Amino acid sequence: MTATTTDTAAPAPRVVDRIRAIRAIDAPAITVLAGIVAWIAWMYLNVWRRHDRYGTFDNDLGFHSQYVWLLSHGKSFSSILGLPVFGHNATFGYFLFVPFARLGAGPQFLDFAQTVAVALGAWPVFRLANRRFDSRWACATLAGIYLLHPVVIGNVWETFHPEAMAMAPLLAAVLAAEEGKWRRYGVLVLFAMLWKTDVALFVMMLGLRVRRRHDLRRGVYTFAAGAVWFTACVSLLIPHYSGGGTVFGPLYGDLGDTPFEVAQTGLAHPTQVADRIVDNKPHRYFRDLLVPYGFVPVLAPGTLALSAPQFAINMLALPTFTRDPFDNPHYQALPVVALTLALLDALARIRKRWPAKLDVAISAVAVLAITFAIAWSAIPNGYRRGHFWNEDGDVLRPDKDATIALVGPDDPVSATYLFVPHLTRRDFVYSFPNPWMKVFYGVEKTELPDPARVQWLAVDTTLLNDDFTAVYECIIESGAFQFRRQSDDRTIEVWERRPGRTEDRACQRE
Repeated sequence: MTATTTDTAAPAPRVVDRIRAIRAIDAPAITVLAGIVAWIAWMYLNVWRRHDRYGTFDNDLGFHSQYVWLLSHGKSFSSILGLPVFGHNATFGYFLFVPFARLGAGPQFLDFAQTVAVALGAWPVFRLANRRFDSRWACATLAGIYLLHPVVIGNVWETFHPEAMAMAPLLAAVLAAEEGKWRRYGVLVLFAMLWKTDVALFVMMLGLRVRRRHDLRRGVYTFAAGAVWFTACVSLLIPHYSGGGTVFGPLYGDLGDTPFEVAQTGLAHPTQVADRIVDNKPHRYFRDLLVPYGFVPVLAPGTLALSAPQFAINMLALPTFTRDPFDNPHYQALPVVALTLALLDALARIRKRWPAKLDVAISAVAVLAITFAIAWSAIPNGYRRGHFWNEDGDVLRPDKDATIALVGPDDPVSATYLFVPHLTRRDFVYSFPNPWMKVFYGVEKTELPDPARVQWLAVDTTLLNDDFTAVYECIIESGAFQFRRQSDDRTIEVWERRPGRTEDRACQRE
């Protein structure tokens, strides 16, 4: 007899990858995954309470929520912003929430989705660290350090902002590039760009990184995709839908109304741009971002350059909120992605040059991350909890609940900004004093709508400045509205339009 042998087919590459992934789930990986789940639960509980206790605003949770609801009903014009959906920004990611909005999801769902999305960024950080360091526990520590950065925590506290949804996909795209998984890389890059126009600037810089470190052709394609997307959105899409101009144009004053005009000013009058940067105190800005990471990312300047465009945008703007990592952290979402990648690359450089110092460096960064998370951030048990989170014991909360309940589910309403996010599942909800007085509404050419459309006024008078109070008194004195409800301390008032009465039109002003 002749012995025969049977060749056993080798496992498919994808099967091998799955086996390796399963084997990689060891104690450090489980710790990271458990930490992500715990972080999501811990943070979202407080975010949910913040909205439930009337601590969220019209800008931005209110208009994001209304945009999603409008798209789910085949509409697109936000009465909060005075702009159609793509007249504000190129946030195609809204469409991913449309099915949930049809099922009744609202602001709380958007906040939950963002909390999960931001937290998931810790996993690619862990995986990227594994490619640089031998100790899996050190890699798990670095994933935790990412979750403790004040900007990462702050992007969840601040409630839904599209750029925060792009943080994890961008980190994962860098991981995919390093692993040579180019199909996954392309999907992640495209997914990230769905969320906001500015993400395309980061993608352009990512293309330069890929070109230099991995693949010339794919790097060029990445850069081109980002450049084309950004140019098309800023020059064509947004101005077309807004009726001319952009909401971010006025941020830069005499430097220009578009990024391209600002760049031209920089070339023609470099001292003008330099003076703006000096006036905006860049040392404070970078200090606030780098301290939680112990300034270690400065050892990897090439990686820091990934967010050079966002850094420039924030530093050249006139308003200080673009440089505020604490109360307006969404402006720093993409810069912190670059900072986190730079932290990993800088620590890898330390490992190469001073291997005995690596554990000390990671430990020092961990201590600083914990310290500044407690001292500066919106971490729920931190030093500044009272600044960031709404507490129980608001004696007016029953009145606020009654105010929202009184307004009809489809009725047009004008409400002060803390009520607006609770009233977004309708065609028309204005942030008072709109539509009688134009405040953060549309662009320069946008006209105010007819105020006679408004059926309800829901106003917390403690939130009105002198100009807003004058408009409010004019409306009430016109007799077009009838009184419906008032809190015991007379600060919260609800009024309903009298049938056929439009005398309040005389109160409208630009």
